[in-house]
Amino acid sequence: MLEKQSRQFGFSLIELSVILLIVGVIGSGSVLLFSEQKTHASWQESDAKLKVVKSALLSFVYEHKYMPCPDTLESGSESRSVVRVDLPAVVAVSATLVEEETDESPAIPGVEGRTAVDAISGVSVSVCDNHRGTVPYEAIGLSRAQVSDKWGNLFIYAVDQGVTQGAKMLDCPKETACFFNQDALSTAVSTDAEKENLQARKLPFLPAFNLKTEPVMGLLGASNLTLCANASCASIVADGQVAVLVSLNDDSQLASGLGEAENKDSDTLFVKGGYTQSPFYDDLVLGISANEIKTRDETAVIEIVVAPPVAPPTSFLGNDLQGMGDNSVGTIGTNIGTDDAIEDRVTQTFDFGADAANKEIVLTLETHARGGWNQPANRRSSTWSDRASITSNEEVLRDFRYDRLDDNWLVSEMEQVTFISAIDGWYSDFYNEDGTWDDRYFEIGEEYTSWAPTWDETHEYVVLADENGQVSVDFAVQTTATVETIDFTNIELLFYNTPPPIPTMPSVKPIDDIIETEGLL
Repeated sequence: MLEKQSRQFGFSLIELSVILLIVGVIGSGSVLLFSEQKTHASWQESDAKLKVVKSALLSFVYEHKYMPCPDTLESGSESRSVVRVDLPAVVAVSATLVEEETDESPAIPGVEGRTAVDAISGVSVSVCDNHRGTVPYEAIGLSRAQVSDKWGNLFIYAVDQGVTQGAKMLDCPKETACFFNQDALSTAVSTDAEKENLQARKLPFLPAFNLKTEPVMGLLGASNLTLCANASCASIVADGQVAVLVSLNDDSQLASGLGEAENKDSDTLFVKGGYTQSPFYDDLVLGISANEIKTRDETAVIEIVVAPPVAPPTSFLGNDLQGMGDNSVGTIGTNIGTDDAIEDRVTQTFDFGADAANKEIVLTLETHARGGWNQPANRRSSTWSDRASITSNEEVLRDFRYDRLDDNWLVSEMEQVTFISAIDGWYSDFYNEDGTWDDRYFEIGEEYTSWAPTWDETHEYVVLADENGQVSVDFAVQTTATVETIDFTNIELLFYNTPPPIPTMPSVKPIDDIIETEGLL
């Protein structure tokens, strides 16, 4: 009887080797793709952080009337030293008298003269220890994490190179270093005679800069910074920058040909390029111009270049509103989206009096938002479920519709929050500390800890008072979760009751042979 032989089917060693090789190639490609996506996501996070840092620096100028110095110790504070500066004598200049209008020529205005001023020695002035360092994050109200990239590098903060020279710090308002001058007259001198001497030189009340401070049109200044499109700087992106912020990001693949090396040296040139994988370039560069600084301190600049108002501005401070959106001051409503929305609404009214009727009022404030802010209500809806607004006298000043996936809203950082679960079930947007989210199961009534994205912004608006001189500011937050909130803080309204200038009336002369004009001068 013949035995039936069994046959085993399978892969030979050669076939198995080929299969493993193919799987390895596919797997390595997937790893490389994931690594690239992760690197690009970290680069985008640095981009958002740089913009927050720039906003914080401009807010610092608005509050303190000067720009902070770089941090050379990575401690979070400005690095400054006090030096003594000798100022030369000022030669007197005679005034030029007004030339009256004649039949042949128009009137020529006179030029104010300048009184001689004696030399003064040993004026104390606070200068920057270096024109390049890191961001003084504590000084501008940020954390170390907010000024660092994913690779652990602190952002570079470079400024006009004249800030280390005391003479330039005091040559105000001309020199760019005046943007960094933190010395008022009371601190720069020690005697009344020295104070009078500096007053005669018109130095250096805070802010020490004004609209004439370089860089201005045609005068960029020798120590300012330049943003180039490439390492050769054959093409300039922006010139005359007062300060530059740099995020080095992944510095392990230095591509000197594209300018990453240029961003690490100590000269005045920086290369601002786009993100590329091959050749690798991931530096981020953000400049701060003189116009941005002058705009942020617009009210102080106006006081320098224009005659002072008859009376100081009228100021009102609003009440801080913390955590609006957690149903602490509002009611439950269903008017937003398709979900029940928690609505908090507060109205604050400021009475400037009859003199301010129908006049412009400057409103400034800061906001700190946190939470998931689901936009829209669901994937099949076009309705916004979470939103907030600032309204003045029925005019909408700002409509907040945050979405962490929308580049128009820049997430500041992740913040830890606690909440009470309203359901037994799965939450699909439970946030982790790194900004990712996943699904987790919760039980109703239990308290849980989560993380939430946050947004920090500074706002400035010009609003109109009503016919009674009153300004009504309405703050409203409508969200579907108690962790989706906004803080409205540092609310201030300013009214500059400056009378309009009196126009110069044209001169009138008699006309020959016309009786009606006789007697006119």
